[in-house]
Amino acid sequence: MSQIRVQRAAGILSIYVLTLAYGGISQTSTGYRLRPGKTNSDGFPITAAQLCFGSENSEHCYSPPDQDPPFGANPQSQPIKLSTGTELVLFTAESSAGGSGSLTILALVEDRNGQALNLLPKVVVSNQSEYALWNLSEISAMPVLVTADFLWTDGETHFSSHHYRIRAYVYNKQVGRYLEQVQFPTAKKYPGLDDVDNIHVLAPERSGIVTKLKQR
Repeated sequence: MSQIRVQRAAGILSIYVLTLAYGGISQTSTGYRLRPGKTNSDGFPITAAQLCFGSENSEHCYSPPDQDPPFGANPQSQPIKLSTGTELVLFTAESSAGGSGSLTILALVEDRNGQALNLLPKVVVSNQSEYALWNLSEISAMPVLVTADFLWTDGETHFSSHHYRIRAYVYNKQVGRYLEQVQFPTAKKYPGLDDVDNIHVLAPERSGIVTKLKQR
C-alpha cells in the first residue's frame, strides 16, 4: 500500500516517501518555484510564502490565506503525479511567532489553465500533528488526505499525551475540489512530543478511518 507520510516534531518537517509509485501517485518532477515569505529584522515572516508556476515574466502563484503571523516560514513541496497525467504539488508553509507552538497550512495545488488552484479547503495543523496522503482506490481515484492533530484538555501539558482529532478529505468530482468527509476524536490518547520524536496516530487509526469513509 502506497502513501506519502508526513510527520511533524518540534517544528521540524520530515517527508517520507514510502513508495514512489502505486496506482494514482508517483513522485515526479514539475516546473515550479518556492518563495519563502519576507522577514522582519527578527527573522520572522511578514508575508506569506508562495508556490509559483510559469515563467518569471508571466508566473501565477498560490499564496496561503491571511494569518497572523503569515504562513511564510519553511515552505516545502512534494510533487505528485496522478494516473490521469495531472500533476499536483503538496505545499506546506508555517506560521510561527517563535514560541513552542506553530501552525502549518496544507495545500494540494494544481497548475490549471494559468491558475495555481488549491484543491483543498483551508487545512491547518499544529506542530504536534501528523498528516498523510493515502491511496484508497475503494474510496477515490484521487489520493485521500488524512490528518491527526492533538486535542488539548484540562490537566494536560502542551506536549503530553493527548486525544487526537482525525480528519479525512476526499476529492469530489461534482465540485472539482476536496471536501472533508470524516472527522472524529480518537478513543485513546497517543504520546506527545514529551515522550516521542514523531507523532504516530494515523497508522493505528487507519482501519477505523477507512471504515468511516466507506460508511459516509
